[in-house]
Amino acid sequence: MSFQKEDEIWALGQHYGLETPLLDWTFSPYIAAYFAFEKPPGTDDSHRYVYALNLCVTRLLLKRKTRKDRFVGIIDTLTQPSPRFLVQKGVFTRVLEGNDIEKGVRDYSKLRPNEGVILVKFKIPTGDREKCLDQLNLMNINHTSLLLDLRDVADRCNKLRDCDRPPSSQ
Repeated sequence: MSFQKEDEIWALGQHYGLETPLLDWTFSPYIAAYFAFEKPPGTDDSHRYVYALNLCVTRLLLKRKTRKDRFVGIIDTLTQPSPRFLVQKGVFTRVLEGNDIEKGVRDYSKLRPNEGVILVKFKIPTGDREKCLDQLNLMNINHTSLLLDLRDVADRCNKLRDCDRPPSSQ
């Protein structure tokens, strides 16, 4: 199976919960923030993280390096993109040969410190989660608009309708 065909299958599965060798990225910092804050915090989650990948520098690196030296590949076009890929303004990276993207960037940056910033990690307090999700919802960045599950859309509509409905006389 070719890498392109395999990536297409992984990309579809990624958007429906399949564990894959792909990392999801978005061109929107707001969509990235939504996914960082989406899950409720655990007991040790004092911060959430949003990563920014410099695709221009990453593409230059991929052109220069031989296939065996690469630690990441970019998947930004799909022959049949899923609706989720489109609304999430998506791009994927495929971590090659089980490498960690942060480690790959660190190792490469040590060898060539003047190549430009490749990866930035933003640390955001988890205490801001509810406020962040409320603000994102005002921009229509929420579970319903990004994940496009019809059951979720129906549930959300029902909840909104229940708020406007007078109490039942049963």
